[in-house]
Amino acid sequence: MVRANIKEIDILFLLSVLSLVSIGIVMVYSSSSFYALEVTKMKSTSIFLKRQLIPIIIGIGVFLIMAFTKYTIWKIFAKVFLILGFCMLIFVLIWGIEINGARRWIEVMGRTFMPVDFARLFLFIYLASALSSRKRNKKDFLHGFLPLLGAILACVFLILIQPNFSSALSVLLVSGILLFVGGTKTKHIIICLILILLVIPLLVKILHFQYIVRRIDLFIALFRGDPPYQIQQSLIGIGSGGFFGLGLGAGREKLLFLPMSYSDFIFAIIAEELGFFRAIIILGLFLFLFILGMKISRNARDGFGKLLAFALTVNIFINALLHIGIVLGVLPTSGLPLPFVSFGGSSLLANFIAVGILLNISMNSKKEFNERYYSSGWDRGASLSWNRNRP
Repeated sequence: MVRANIKEIDILFLLSVLSLVSIGIVMVYSSSSFYALEVTKMKSTSIFLKRQLIPIIIGIGVFLIMAFTKYTIWKIFAKVFLILGFCMLIFVLIWGIEINGARRWIEVMGRTFMPVDFARLFLFIYLASALSSRKRNKKDFLHGFLPLLGAILACVFLILIQPNFSSALSVLLVSGILLFVGGTKTKHIIICLILILLVIPLLVKILHFQYIVRRIDLFIALFRGDPPYQIQQSLIGIGSGGFFGLGLGAGREKLLFLPMSYSDFIFAIIAEELGFFRAIIILGLFLFLFILGMKISRNARDGFGKLLAFALTVNIFINALLHIGIVLGVLPTSGLPLPFVSFGGSSLLANFIAVGILLNISMNSKKEFNERYYSSGWDRGASLSWNRNRP
């Protein structure tokens, strides 16, 4: 077995992640400081920052563990992870904490976390494992495609009834793209998409998914000139920031005008305080991370590594795009954190796990390539010597 070491670390990938985490630390403090004063009755401005630092420290430790654990081990336990993910989603529906009509959180040792952040990772591990298996005929609808679709829809359904529309949409998008890239028939995917669109109205009526209808109605109201309150305040903040921003810490929307300014709408505070140009740079960091992730996927030495790296990369990038789309009012309002930047421990830990696995795939690819290259004798010296001795 080829074991990666510190020499194979992708420095650019690591710096990209650390840059986003550093921006997150600064912006969580800036966007939550005023609300922290209200929560603590004027005693502290940093309570949310302190709460965020704990999962960051834990996350860095988990990241290092994932980075130096051979990624192929996740394929061995892929089905176990899938079952664990389903158990977590069922557990939160029965014993989870309900906040504002949603049951999405589990409390552990005085801290809450969202199982969906980890369940989606387990689903992607299973899908990457199944799609890369030589035993599975991916072109066979009944035995190859349908079981995978069933796992995806079951996961999406359990997330929807929490309810958590944005996470369900994210999981469905990433899983659909992974099925397409993984080699399943395009016509199978298209047929299933059509069936899902036809069944959605029936599910809304039978299962009382009225919150989805309300979210869509509020989104449509935006185009009638009557935007929902959160989007209205978000757009005011973005507009007031202009090209160069009001200055770090000088934003006004965080003064209890914009709810959840430190998590679900943190990009609006970034645009307001840092301006359009710096906000674009942050978006560029996500794009750069996406490009590096795609490179890791392309260079992976096996099918499982390629598909898993692809899924984890797309997951982070799509969540970033969905968050920004919601903040800009081009998508229905829903709570979705900005990866590595927004306040939220479970999202942060799940993303640290993802980038740790990505880094391990990258390191093992480089290690295996170097060992094959040098063991074949085709190092630079051998190559030059061979050229000199050619007749």
